[in-house]
Amino acid sequence: MDKQQILKLRKLNTEAADLRKRIKDFESKPREYVADSSASDYSTGFSHPIVIEGYGDNNYIKTRERLYNGYVRKLIEIQESIEELEKFLDTLEDPELRTILRLTCINGFTQEEIAEELGYSRSAVAMKIKRFFK
Repeated sequence: MDKQQILKLRKLNTEAADLRKRIKDFESKPREYVADSSASDYSTGFSHPIVIEGYGDNNYIKTRERLYNGYVRKLIEIQESIEELEKFLDTLEDPELRTILRLTCINGFTQEEIAEELGYSRSAVAMKIKRFFK
């Protein structure tokens, strides 16, 4: 496992969160509902307002399903990558280093935020990260 793969973890978590939001949006609106109340009926010779309502056409539904399935597939791939990186982090013997890397790569903390969280100086955190990547 190299530095680029470990640092990629933060980006993967961000992308996974975005995909989860998009999937949730799809699930909350399974189909497009369409309504129009500006139509008029002239069958009696006079204008009577009517409401036309229904669901979107099949092309819209098919497009949504294709996008949804693509998002789900991509999210599964990302989650597998994240799990692989997490397993690697679990193999590290130093618990402080594991914590620092998780805070950096998963939670997106800066070195200053990590130092404040763990009670270290920023330079101590930077040194631990630098030593790990050598």
